[in-house]
Amino acid sequence: MDELIAAIQGTPHLAQVSINGWWRVHPDRYAGDAFNPSADSNARFSPLKRADTTVLPVMYAADKVEGALMETVFHEAPCPSAGAQLQRAEIEAKSLVLSQLNCSASLSLIDFSSTGLRRVGLVKSQVIDTNAVHYPATRALAQHLYEREPQAQGLLWMSRLFDQSRAVMLFEDRIPAQSISVTAPPRSVLDADVEETIMDLVDQLGMRYLS
Repeated sequence: MDELIAAIQGTPHLAQVSINGWWRVHPDRYAGDAFNPSADSNARFSPLKRADTTVLPVMYAADKVEGALMETVFHEAPCPSAGAQLQRAEIEAKSLVLSQLNCSASLSLIDFSSTGLRRVGLVKSQVIDTNAVHYPATRALAQHLYEREPQAQGLLWMSRLFDQSRAVMLFEDRIPAQSISVTAPPRSVLDADVEETIMDLVDQLGMRYLS
């Protein structure tokens, strides 16, 4: 599990990034600007823990709607995806909504882009282009860097499932209070214009959308 940590050489690059206007897809039980405090997730970089062993709430977002949708609605899409099915009823059951963020300041994020990873001796195939089997190792890496880089406010990478979009995960305890808000109330991902984007992604993936 610690092989990625052992491979690190030097200090990571901290990218200065504005996430103003970025998007997140999240369960409707959370407000659009709320960090997710769940300890039950099994994600690439979370859950993480604070020094006192309590769960560190985090927030995922992407700079394109398609990136946010691919990392949530389409997260379990098979590869190859051609011929696979996506059921509207399954999306509806998850009660997912789309929020657009306002952020009052640029953030210092650990750079997990190709160049950022190469800087410290890692490559995308070890960190980003992995499946759930490898999540314990990538979570351990995120936990290590969270602890080692106290000035870092989160992580930055190119979406694995939609590599035209940047993605971030933010650490709640390092984001100034009230610096993140939403442009409008969250909307269901099944609102007409958002669902149209879902259907376009279905078409690109060669899937079938069952309504």
